Amino acid sequence: MPAKLWVRVPGMVVWAIAVILVSSAVAHNTHKNPYLDPTAYRDSRLGLRYRIPLGQAEDTTELSDDLAIQIKGGKERAIELAQSYGLEYLDQVFDDPAVFHLRKPRQNRSRRGRSRRETTAREVVEAIASDPEVEWVEQQVALLREKRSPFGKKKEQQNNLYRKFPRDRFVSRQTLRQALQRSLSEPAGRKHFSAEKGRRIDTYLNDDLEVDRVVDIGKRHYFGPSTSSKDKLIRVPLSRSVGYGFKPIRTSTRKQSGNNEDAINSMFSHSPRQRTFRDDVKMVNIPRKDGVNTKDGVDSVKKLENEAVTPVSDDSFGLWLDHLGEPFMDFNDPFYSDQWYLRNTGQMGRDGYDLNVTWAWLNGYTGQGVVLSVLDDGLQTTNADIAENYAPSVSYSLVKDRARWDDPSPRLDSNFSNSHGTYCAGIMAAISNNSVCGVGVAYDSKVGGVRLVDGKVTDVQEATALSRHIDQVDIFSASWGPTDDGTKLEGPNRLARLAFIEGITKGRDGKGTIYVWASGNGGVLGDNCNLDGYASSIYTLSVSALTDLGTSTFYEEPCASTLAAVYVGGEHTLAAAKERKKRNMKTLSVIVPELDGHCNKDFQGTSAAAPLMAGVVALVLQANGNLTWRDTQHLVVRTSEPTPEALLEPGWGTNGRGRKFHLFQGFGAVNAGKMVEAALGWKNVEPQKIIVLPMFSGHRIFHPFNWMNVTQSVDSSDVPSSQRMTSVEHVVANITLVHPRRKLLTIFIVSPSGTTSQVLTHRGPDESKDGFRSWGFMSVHFWGESPEGAWTVAIKDDSGETGYLKKVELTIFGF
Repeated sequence: MPAKLWVRVPGMVVWAIAVILVSSAVAHNTHKNPYLDPTAYRDSRLGLRYRIPLGQAEDTTELSDDLAIQIKGGKERAIELAQSYGLEYLDQVFDDPAVFHLRKPRQNRSRRGRSRRETTAREVVEAIASDPEVEWVEQQVALLREKRSPFGKKKEQQNNLYRKFPRDRFVSRQTLRQALQRSLSEPAGRKHFSAEKGRRIDTYLNDDLEVDRVVDIGKRHYFGPSTSSKDKLIRVPLSRSVGYGFKPIRTSTRKQSGNNEDAINSMFSHSPRQRTFRDDVKMVNIPRKDGVNTKDGVDSVKKLENEAVTPVSDDSFGLWLDHLGEPFMDFNDPFYSDQWYLRNTGQMGRDGYDLNVTWAWLNGYTGQGVVLSVLDDGLQTTNADIAENYAPSVSYSLVKDRARWDDPSPRLDSNFSNSHGTYCAGIMAAISNNSVCGVGVAYDSKVGGVRLVDGKVTDVQEATALSRHIDQVDIFSASWGPTDDGTKLEGPNRLARLAFIEGITKGRDGKGTIYVWASGNGGVLGDNCNLDGYASSIYTLSVSALTDLGTSTFYEEPCASTLAAVYVGGEHTLAAAKERKKRNMKTLSVIVPELDGHCNKDFQGTSAAAPLMAGVVALVLQANGNLTWRDTQHLVVRTSEPTPEALLEPGWGTNGRGRKFHLFQGFGAVNAGKMVEAALGWKNVEPQKIIVLPMFSGHRIFHPFNWMNVTQSVDSSDVPSSQRMTSVEHVVANITLVHPRRKLLTIFIVSPSGTTSQVLTHRGPDESKDGFRSWGFMSVHFWGESPEGAWTVAIKDDSGETGYLKKVELTIFGF
């Protein structure tokens, strides 16, 4: 009987749960909680061993002044210990085990500018380790974590007379405030500028400041004072019944005799409309109470009474009523019509190719009651498109500067380089119908921010960000990770891994906090996000970016752990992107609120994909608050699908359950309407089960330009049916090998159904000679398959040099 280990986890999974069934050879569970094994820290107790992630370049790591410590005496003892050693007590990271974050403060300088002798953090660690109540103490390594936004952020700012700010963040904020107020106090409230002459600071700082509207006149923009004239308001199809006091209604969609294609087309006032990619969710009609403001100015209520506009169903497809009969309202967010990725009627890109959030909005799902948090470089709490939805109770700063700990506001500089978190927050929860910029995906949700990614970050800081307020935050959105340069092999360290476990086991009353992660923008450099332990964690919902046609973008990374993709914009190939830039052609992007009050129309990359997905999840959680973190991933898999244009790309596969998958976009384009509709009647999946399958342990030499395969079978004939796994979710191959040129290795996992998933591609810039040390290569491509039968891990060496395989262990997650 092959060696294997079955573990059935009731409720949420905890890696440290003991073995249930063990065959002749006991399998080693690589995911065991290290904090339940005291010997795991015996050698590093005095802080003399620092586990720097494999492959991390020396110039991006440093030993910090941050200490992580586990103490028996709890919080009071930790505070006493910090005071006795002159440390700052910052936070309790975990309750069980009781882990705390302490920091060694910088010592004062003498008047002559000479530094007194400072006690090093290592010396403090050695002294603290002798305390009998200290389980372990570790000096933290600081790692570089970068925001995934190399596309769209303009280096040069438009005419801003107050660009040169002092370095101090507080002085900068005050200078910015004065500049904005001075601009608003000009005669007539504003000087008018054409696009050719450049913009003045067209902004808001507080909600009570009047905001200018922007009216499209051909290819130019006129910046003028706002007006209350009803006939001059921008009219776009609205997403909710603002100010009309009625509830959305549901309209049944049943097939009616005689409703053929000609009859359907006759319902529209323009040329016959072809079915678009959005037409697979049943829609509703919500008439305006005042009965005005349809596109052709006809009374919409009478129109609904006189015309047969009830959606009709033909098999599984519903009709999306884009034109005659659709409710129109005064939606005064000036750039909503440019948010093609939310609702596309052909104004940009392809008609119907969008996130389909309107279905959820029209049915009353706008994110109300859901709390999101953006883990990033800060959040501008006074931003007019965010302030009303700002959640201060879950917001704080983890960056070491003069910032208050409860103030997540970004550090300001002349280029507003720390606007990334504010962008992401606006994408998720920008206020609707407030005459500012655009609309957030979940515009009635609450959003908080954690200022984390502004310099180097430690494991204990990441752990705090990932686990704090999990009793209040439903969804975390993160658009950062190791540098996407094709050389890094990094992921969450021990504390951050434990924080993920805390989140999925204790968050949302045990249903699990949702972690949405950007897959990365390193595709141009040949990077692979399976070597990014954040995006490739089973706990994160990893998403990538799509062009307006639903094809993969040139900058996204191949990755078997990507679940799906969302419309963001960009070109399919680098050559096309260069040609568009050469011709100075407009690129479809995402609308975000800028720190200086402008509406930035050039945000792109997977950095925008993650908050878009987080906003969709907020709509889904409002529809069904009983969903677990795994249920959410199931809904993404089951409702996402590729566009016809995407299917023309090479590389698509079909798994044993008939689901199409791709390395660049997972199971295809996300459809918010389908997700919400499916969530309404969703039954929670069964508790997670785990199979740990030892496949190889020893010493096997790679033959250059040849394959090395290891195979092991899953046979559950001796396992009780109640503990038997029937459906696969995630599969992780933990591999240890030595090789001088790992950049020329490719790795595949093959399931018993014959599904082949490539979990490692060539990475040209990677010059590391370290190989892989128990690195987990994760794939979601086997979702829904049976685990029974032979599993294979195949490794191809294209380097021509010698290496050897040491260990392969396959972990299968499912139910």
